[in-house]
Amino acid sequence: MRRSPRRCDGCNFVNDVSDASDVLRWLVVALALSFFAAILACSREDTAGSSSVPASLDVNAAATDLGQRNDQNGTNQTALLAESESSASNRRGSATGIAFVYADTDGDATPDFVEVCDQNKLCIEHSSRSSLKTTYSHPLWETLSLVAAEDTDGEPGAEIIVLATSTDRGVICVCVIRDRTNSIETYADSRWHRVRIDAVVDTNGAPGKEIILVAHDTDGALTCVCVIDDRVRASRSYIDSLWQSVLLGWNEDTDGISGKEIVIEARDIHGDLQCVCIIHDRSNRLISYSDSLWKSATIYLAADTDGLPGVEIVLTYAADGGGGVGIVRDRTEETRTYTFLGDSPAIQQIGDFDRAQGQEVCVLLRHRREYVLITDRVNQQEAVKDCAPSPLHTAEPGGGDTFRSSFM
Repeated sequence: MRRSPRRCDGCNFVNDVSDASDVLRWLVVALALSFFAAILACSREDTAGSSSVPASLDVNAAATDLGQRNDQNGTNQTALLAESESSASNRRGSATGIAFVYADTDGDATPDFVEVCDQNKLCIEHSSRSSLKTTYSHPLWETLSLVAAEDTDGEPGAEIIVLATSTDRGVICVCVIRDRTNSIETYADSRWHRVRIDAVVDTNGAPGKEIILVAHDTDGALTCVCVIDDRVRASRSYIDSLWQSVLLGWNEDTDGISGKEIVIEARDIHGDLQCVCIIHDRSNRLISYSDSLWKSATIYLAADTDGLPGVEIVLTYAADGGGGVGIVRDRTEETRTYTFLGDSPAIQQIGDFDRAQGQEVCVLLRHRREYVLITDRVNQQEAVKDCAPSPLHTAEPGGGDTFRSSFM
C-alpha cells in the first residue's frame, strides 16, 4: 500500500537573527508576521488538494490533514513566523529521543547544531551563519522527539526526523524537516496511535535512506510495519492478519541485490513464531518463511552460510524431544532445518572452519556433551572436537557420526 504525504501547512519555521542592534526592528516584524501567520493558518483556502491544520481540529481530522487524504499529494508552503528566541544557554532538551545532534542540515558541508527546544519546537543553529537560528513548530505538536539526522531524499544535507505527539491524541506525525528548503514533510495515519521508529536504512538501493517504523492503533493492535520513502514522499505498509506482535532489528542484504531487507520475527496470538518474514521494499514484496518445528524459534544471527551473495538468517529453536537450528536462505527462498533429537543445541561459534566460502555454525549438544559443526553450504552436520575456527579440529576417525538435515 502506498500513501502520499502532504507538506505541513501551519507548521512554522523561524529564522532568528540575534544581532542586538536589530532587536527593535525584529520585534515589530515578529508582531506583524505573527498576526499574518495566525490568519494564514486559520483561514487559508486549500488550493493544492490539501488543507491547513488549525489547532482546533479533532484527532481524526488532524491525523488526516497532517498525513494523507485519498492518496492525494498536495503541497503547501510552510507558514513563516519570526520570533524572539531565548539565548543558547537557556535551552531545554527533549523529553524523549535524542537531546541534540550535530549534522549538516543545509548542504553547506559544515555541521549544524540541532536540538528540541521548549519541548515542542526544533531549533537549528547554523555554524556557517553564526547569527542565524531556525525554529520549526506546529500548534498540534505538544511533545517533540528528535529521532535522527539522516539523508532521506538523496539531496545535499541531512534531514531531521522527529516524532510529534500529544497527550490525548498519541502520535501526530512522523515529520521530516528539510532545513535546506525550510520545509516539513508530514507522514501520518489515523491508525498510527503509537509509533516506534526502528531504523533509518537504505531499503531500496536508491539515493537516500528509508524510515522503518512499527505502528499500533488506539486499541494497541498492530497496524503495520511501515516504510517511509521520503525521496518520493510516500509510505508503504506491510502487515499480515496473523501477526500479533513483531520484533525487528535485523536489516540485512539477504538477496545480494542493492538495498537492505527488513527481517521480521512475527508471532501469533499464542506467542508462537508465525514466520520469519522478510520485506523486500525495493520490489514491495513480503516473503514468509516458517516450519512446524519453529514455534519457539528466535533469530540468533545473520551470517553468510553458503558463500553466495546475501546473508542467511540463523535461528535456534526448542521442540518436543529436542531442538535445532533453522536457516533461512532468502536469495533462493529456501529454508533448512537441522534437528537434534533428544538434545538442545547451543550455538558456540559461527565462523570459517574449513577455509571455504561461507561460514559454518558450531553448536554444543549439552546432553551428549559434544560439538557438532553445521556446514550449510553442503547441507551437512559433523561431530568435531571443539568449536575453534580454522584449522578445523575434527573428531577421531569413526568417533563421530555425520547427520543429514531436512531440506525445503
